[in-house]
Amino acid sequence: MRSLIPKWVEDDFRSFMDPVTDAFGRMNLNPNWLTTAGLALGIVAAILLASGLFVLAGGAILLAGIFDTIDGRLARRSNRVTLFGALYDSTLDRYSEAVIFFGLGFYYAESEFHAASIATVFAAGGAIMTSYVRARAEALGFQCNIGFMRRQERVVLLGFGALLTFTHPLFVEFFNWCLNAAGVDLPLRYPPMPLTISVFLIAVLANVTAAQRLSYVWKQFRAQQATPKPESSGGGLRLSPPEAEEK
Repeated sequence: MRSLIPKWVEDDFRSFMDPVTDAFGRMNLNPNWLTTAGLALGIVAAILLASGLFVLAGGAILLAGIFDTIDGRLARRSNRVTLFGALYDSTLDRYSEAVIFFGLGFYYAESEFHAASIATVFAAGGAIMTSYVRARAEALGFQCNIGFMRRQERVVLLGFGALLTFTHPLFVEFFNWCLNAAGVDLPLRYPPMPLTISVFLIAVLANVTAAQRLSYVWKQFRAQQATPKPESSGGGLRLSPPEAEEK
């Protein structure tokens, strides 16, 4: 398995959203406006998370994810695909995700949920590295859209994790029952569940995904190296491959 969300689910969701995309196209909306709206929703979600309004934040995260899905399809279906639009989309997506993790980390730090705040830092770092490895690999000509925790999975986990925080008392009851069954009697405070579970999953699997992608590109590179290359004729200038160092 190279991703947690099956491809057929993604394809069906995109097909389901096509009427909305077409409606935006008939309104002659610029895809960059949707990208900007996605960032605005991310900022709203961050503020709501920092304030502890998790259910509303979950709705904002999922809506931002929908805008992120629609903007690229709108650009393609309305023949407005541009290099700057692709860069603008990728840049604002990174800012949106970063600010959401910042808002959540702020809540955890203020509430003194130290382990959860540390997990948020690792989740944010893994999300950034997952996106960076793909962008750098594709710039070098490799395929790299694989992994357990792509942006789609992160949006779904965070969005639904926040939406379902109304089930937090059930998680607390279950954890306390487990402690009592083990003979442990400690007065513990629990961070909001299942949102915190989602954060820990992202913290682990996003970094695993970055490693997955690096390994996937390495295999492609080895396959290229093993393929015989035609000998160049003449003594012309030999061009060096693209620089691989990070900028």
